[in-house]
Amino acid sequence: MPSNIVAKNCSATSRNNSNATLTTSSAISNQQQNAAATNISSFSIFQHNSKNYDEMTVIGNGAYGTVYKARDLASNGQYVALKKVTIPLGEDGVPVSTIREIALLKQLTALEHPNIVRVR
Repeated sequence: MPSNIVAKNCSATSRNNSNATLTTSSAISNQQQNAAATNISSFSIFQHNSKNYDEMTVIGNGAYGTVYKARDLASNGQYVALKKVTIPLGEDGVPVSTIREIALLKQLTALEHPNIVRVR
């Protein structure tokens, strides 16, 4: 059962024609609950104005991207953790493991806990 994943409030750029960079700060998909277990037929990315954030320092790097300490210029300079997810593009499209990572980021929006950063 194919699922269309739509990235919202993000920017995408290509790098070396084999990778795309996705900046996540908000909602990632519409059909999200079982995204990790489904075949992904397409991945549509809507461009977001990245000038809303002032990246300050790198907090950490991982398999799926880099997390930055940044200021959200649209909300009076509030400090945020901004994750740029690196999406490897292969012959078969976006790997399921990358879709899982994006799905997990989206699921964080529903959780409220003092030790979990709120995803916007």
